[in-house]
Amino acid sequence: MTTVLEQRCADTMDAVRRRERARELKRLMGPTIRIFDGNMNTVEVVRAEDEIDFTEVENDSAAGVLKVDGELPIAQWLWDLKGRKDRGETIDVFIAVDYVGWRWGGRLEDCVLRSDELGNQRVDAIFEHDYAELKARDLWATPSTPAGFQPFKIFMLAGPSDWAAGTALWLNLARAHGNPVGWSGDPISNKTANYQNWPIVVEPFSYAQAVARGTPTGLVLSRFKTWHDACQQMLNDAQITVRVRRYLPGDPLPWIGANIAYGTLVVSFDNTGADLASATSGSLASGIGQMVRIFLSSVIEGLGGGSLPIESGEQPITGQPPVGHEVPGQIGQISTPYVLYTARSPGLVECEAHLRPAKYKRLTAGGHSAPMVNEVISASIQAIGDALAAIPYAPIPPLGGVADALLKPFYTDVILAFMTVYLAHRAAFTSRFGPYELFVEGADQAYTLASTMVMRTAVNATATQFTASMKIIDGAPWWVGAPGDGDMWVGTRVLMQVPGDKSGRIYSERIKKLQLTAKRGQKPTWDPTIGDLAPAEDALVRAWRRMEQLLSGLKQLGVM
Repeated sequence: MTTVLEQRCADTMDAVRRRERARELKRLMGPTIRIFDGNMNTVEVVRAEDEIDFTEVENDSAAGVLKVDGELPIAQWLWDLKGRKDRGETIDVFIAVDYVGWRWGGRLEDCVLRSDELGNQRVDAIFEHDYAELKARDLWATPSTPAGFQPFKIFMLAGPSDWAAGTALWLNLARAHGNPVGWSGDPISNKTANYQNWPIVVEPFSYAQAVARGTPTGLVLSRFKTWHDACQQMLNDAQITVRVRRYLPGDPLPWIGANIAYGTLVVSFDNTGADLASATSGSLASGIGQMVRIFLSSVIEGLGGGSLPIESGEQPITGQPPVGHEVPGQIGQISTPYVLYTARSPGLVECEAHLRPAKYKRLTAGGHSAPMVNEVISASIQAIGDALAAIPYAPIPPLGGVADALLKPFYTDVILAFMTVYLAHRAAFTSRFGPYELFVEGADQAYTLASTMVMRTAVNATATQFTASMKIIDGAPWWVGAPGDGDMWVGTRVLMQVPGDKSGRIYSERIKKLQLTAKRGQKPTWDPTIGDLAPAEDALVRAWRRMEQLLSGLKQLGVM
């Protein structure tokens, strides 16, 4: 006879098995692919595709490819640009690929009609991810005035990184499409404004909410840059993932009370992957403190003193596993990282990992003296020369200006013209026979805010970089998909061991790229890439690439 406890256990196991079967069945069904015309009318739900390949990259646009038989009506429709134009469907084509809660949306960028020697035709439709729309939005210097009158030379907005980026985008959407009816105060916090005429909206959240969730402070600088160029590096440093999702028929409202039209691109910001610092290069949350240490260390060394510690070093993974992962229905909704691929994980089929060690123990920058140094020396020389002329009964004319002109080549840019930082923590674990120092270009004047920010960027760009590309078996044991359907997707921080690494060390990095591929008759597969997407890039090149955008904004602001 079955006891109550045994029956309860059996019912629980049945529920688990039903949930697992439903999850597996949902993935076996494959992606739902919908094609829309430029008016966001559904043209076809594609069910006979030959091959798909859709890639999403964090905070950037990527390509997606749909390959179909050239004889199919949808293939002819994709190729018939003139017909779409004549019918009023517009020349634009949009796609939505839905799979386990993950949506890849994009616009047709290129259509290729191929034929072989046997007369077989195939259409390859190449789409660009919807994130590219943010690359086509400029941040005007003064978005509230016409182009012919821009009283502020540069747009500048400081605050929590996601709030600053979202507000900058909102202000320029309002410039292009008019202020929505019903907005006031903090523009991106209003949930009831009428956005029916806006093609892009920012999912509402307030300044207070951004502060409460601990978003690092950032600064948006733009003089007619694109939103992407002005905000990408700031959001990457704050470990914030930009989510873009097009609102389509059948979707729930993106937020309660949303007043938007079908086809609207909803932009939101996700910082759930920033809860644990990187295991190789430390956390950027202490960036301001790091800048202060860089400045003080350079002053001390410039005066002949020692060096302060700059890098925060590695941070151990501590604490208990997240309890919420054990709660049914909470899959992928736990902010604390719990996805772990061990070296012998059955779900890890292939892995290629790159570990680029840190280099350079000392960073130096400058060329021109700190502010007011040359001016003070010049004023002192002139004052002394003129003071001599004031001596009673001494027939000495005022020589201050003459003396200053003669001595200027000897004192200009001599004192406090260069700043240097010795990375004591890095030097402790690197060889004395390795690369010693790097002169950081771009910080022309020493001991300024600009030069300190450039030095901080160089410190992070030359630190240890880790990346790994993996081929995995979905569901063994972790599932790829949006929260509620999967444990991880773009922006999720995962833990992993590298096969072949006998030390068994666990690396902590975020998924920066996710690729979904499938062929006819095959189950879709995921290929995630975690960590830096450019591991082979030299530290000097990486440092300069990261500083170019910062230098541009600082020069426009007039602090360099």
